[in-house]
Amino acid sequence: MSTTHSSFWLPKNIDFATIPRIFKLSIFKKAVDNFIDIITNNDNSIVSQFDVHLINTDIENKIILSGECDKNLDATIGLAIFETIQLKYSSTKLNIEEYIKTNLIGLDITNDLESINTIYHFVEDLRLYRIILDKYNGYAGYLQEMIVEYKQDRVIDKILRSNQLFKTNDVESYLFRLLNIQNANNKLSSLPGLQSLSDGLDIKNIDRLKNSEEALLLSIELLNIIKRYTTSNNQTTEEDINNILKSEKQTKRFVSVYTQQRQFDPKKTKISIRESKQVDVIKNSGTKIVKINDNIIKDVDVIVIDKLTEQLINSKTFNFFTINKQKNYYNLKRIEQAIRTGKQIANQLQLYTINNNYKNTRLKTGKIDQRLVANLGYNDSKIFYNYSDTNDNKDNLTYCNISIDGSSSMEGDKFENCLSTAVSIIVATTQILGNSIHIKCNVRYTNRIDNVCVPVVLNIFDSKTDTIYKIKSLFQYLKPNGHTPEGLCFNSIIDTIDKDSKLSNKKYFINFSDGEPYYETKCFKYENDVAIQHTKKQVDRMKLNNIKVLSYYVSNKKCGDINLNNFKAMYGNSAIAIDVNDIRLLTKSLNERLITTTC
Repeated sequence: MSTTHSSFWLPKNIDFATIPRIFKLSIFKKAVDNFIDIITNNDNSIVSQFDVHLINTDIENKIILSGECDKNLDATIGLAIFETIQLKYSSTKLNIEEYIKTNLIGLDITNDLESINTIYHFVEDLRLYRIILDKYNGYAGYLQEMIVEYKQDRVIDKILRSNQLFKTNDVESYLFRLLNIQNANNKLSSLPGLQSLSDGLDIKNIDRLKNSEEALLLSIELLNIIKRYTTSNNQTTEEDINNILKSEKQTKRFVSVYTQQRQFDPKKTKISIRESKQVDVIKNSGTKIVKINDNIIKDVDVIVIDKLTEQLINSKTFNFFTINKQKNYYNLKRIEQAIRTGKQIANQLQLYTINNNYKNTRLKTGKIDQRLVANLGYNDSKIFYNYSDTNDNKDNLTYCNISIDGSSSMEGDKFENCLSTAVSIIVATTQILGNSIHIKCNVRYTNRIDNVCVPVVLNIFDSKTDTIYKIKSLFQYLKPNGHTPEGLCFNSIIDTIDKDSKLSNKKYFINFSDGEPYYETKCFKYENDVAIQHTKKQVDRMKLNNIKVLSYYVSNKKCGDINLNNFKAMYGNSAIAIDVNDIRLLTKSLNERLITTTC
């Protein structure tokens, strides 16, 4: 697969050939949309759409994309760029027959319409190629890949090198030689007048044609040159071609390529309606793939979903959502209770031992301070006051990232209570600290896509953009799924914390998990000492970055010493086991440790 030119914008360290198909389609469409925006100056009337089964794609100003983008990505990108240029610079509605009848009265094209049409599309394509080279030179590589993929082939070269066919003075021979006029194997001496045809085309100065109408007029001139030299009707047959190529397969290939040369209309692979929806979901949810590569783990892809959306839930792209009325109703009631609990404990869960309101006095405007009214007699007009929220101090910002283990072993009360606890923390802290705290919450999963198990980080809440309404409406659909990829997910979470907490002077990572890390694919296992050491390495990275790590081993019963020892090995001696059925105990623990825990 050719990605010579696409490699400049493809996600770094991502092997495009091996990632799940819907991600290939999503990356491809996103790139095409960017190219369209650049070429059209963000003209929203020109958009891209995959060729989808059962959907009418015969819509004006649509760039129809092929689902087979992984065969030759550069060529497929080039095709989309070329079709965008067509929509912007070519008269796509030009009716050749009507134009000639209206503007070239008396010209009889009854027997020549097909030939004019072939020459016109060839000349018009050359004009558009020059526009790309002149105005969008950075896309020239994509254009060349498209031409090589769809319009050039070794079978064409072989026929030209033989110099035995398309040598009679018939229209078809001249058309074939004209359409391949730039091929180094094409000899201008093969036909009388072929040099005159080349001079009339004058490719070097093709930019003299300013619009599609001028390209049509040149096409008529070129046909007139051909007709001056045409003396025969003996056309080359498929049998003649097969005698040169010595292969029916190659003969069929020749016919296919030559047909594309005569009227460029490449076939595009359709995708299913479900795939089309999934591509939109990946784009709208900010989903991306992060490659894990360090001295312990090599070449593991992790999916990071930036936004939890209703569209994502309904798409059935991932397996960690449940759509069951009875279950969703039960979950919603627990979420609503967690919100109420968060509000109730808002005054108990304190990150700072400060008075949030500070009185500013002796001001020129505000409310009158009764104690200072007497100062008016001394010409002192500064008798006003107001209150300011110390939490608005930019030097007093807090960042908190809550991460929940979403593996299948968390099924039931463990996951539901951890999620409820996270909701209570979100509600309580945002109510207390307002804009002075930035709190994010994610769930760690694995999910099978294209028959490959992949670690997933699902970001479910961001206090900068989300509200309690999102918690009420979407959290009820979350459920456990898959393995426990821990450290693999932490790698991308650390990147998120570093990016989001640049202005924060206090940073917290709160982790809920019920066991040791485990993840497995056909050729890789993430378990035992390797997984424990890798997870420990990620936790140590957090601590080096001044992130306070608060980690909880959750269970419904007393956990074994061996499991807790491994848990402490990963998260440090401050890691503790807790029964999440007792939210009050957990709240008390968080209250104490958010203030006192040090890295």
